Amino acid sequence: MRIISSITENPFQTFYFYTEEGEEIKFSLRFLPTQKSWILNVVCDNMKVDGIKVCRSGNILDKFHNIINFGVAILTESGEDPFQITDFADGTAQFCVLNRDELKEVTGALDG
Repeated sequence: MRIISSITENPFQTFYFYTEEGEEIKFSLRFLPTQKSWILNVVCDNMKVDGIKVCRSGNILDKFHNIINFGVAILTESGEDPFQITDFADGTAQFCVLNRDELKEVTGALDG
């Protein structure tokens, strides 16, 4: 699991991540102050998805597990969704990219 620590208080930001297989993933985050939420867009070789609400989750991309070999976990100590523009910058929330093996662990833990 790789924690993306470069997320700032900027309401619009884009960053790239490379999987172990060398696939480039483009993540775009935007903060919507009227909704007090972060929204995620993801672009990779075989998928483009816009408008995923960022919430506390073991894998917010789980519904795409048959298409992609990575995931995104959003972790918070409080158990609440990230709802402030500062939540990633100050460490209240963590944006983590999961590899294929970590996805199996998360799915196994959730399936019980």
